[in-house]
Amino acid sequence: MAYSKQEADIDVISMAADFMLNVQGRQAVFIIAKIKNGDKYKMSARSNGTANVQIIAERVGGGGHFAASAAESSGETLEVFVDNIRQAIVSVKNESNNN
Repeated sequence: MAYSKQEADIDVISMAADFMLNVQGRQAVFIIAKIKNGDKYKMSARSNGTANVQIIAERVGGGGHFAASAAESSGETLEVFVDNIRQAIVSVKNESNNN
């Protein structure tokens, strides 16, 4: 997970997630940044197909597909938004370990 208060275009946030997934060789990546000219934050999530990032996005008010999803903050601070995403990741991971 990477996050920044620096503003970025929505497309750049998505491209950063695509890039980091390929460079880092991870199962999933979550990139969070402030939306340019706005007061919200965007999370862009990508998976190599082994992790369902859609469920995590849905838990923080977003959606998408199994391997590509996104969500926007709903007025909370960056810190709260990031914490909510972390909690969703842990919750989904714990649920999958129990099954």
